[in-house]
Amino acid sequence: MRFGKGISWVSVNCLADTKKAKLTLVIDTVGSFTTSCPSDEVRFSVNQMDLLDPFEGQVRIEAPDSVKWMASIQVPAS
Repeated sequence: MRFGKGISWVSVNCLADTKKAKLTLVIDTVGSFTTSCPSDEVRFSVNQMDLLDPFEGQVRIEAPDSVKWMASIQVPAS
């Protein structure tokens, strides 16, 4: 994925099937965001990144199979 210079937004919605679980969204070479996913309501988490330089990197989700999730990344226009 290409990330442009400036502010990007990373949002994650998650819900665990049984007990509370953790979800981590990892952006290679930049960092990661971790959130708790409860079993009784959807958790909505938003993070902001202000990048000094554009780069290309992979995004991955690390979570147990019991977690349902949706991720959205908004990057500045090129």
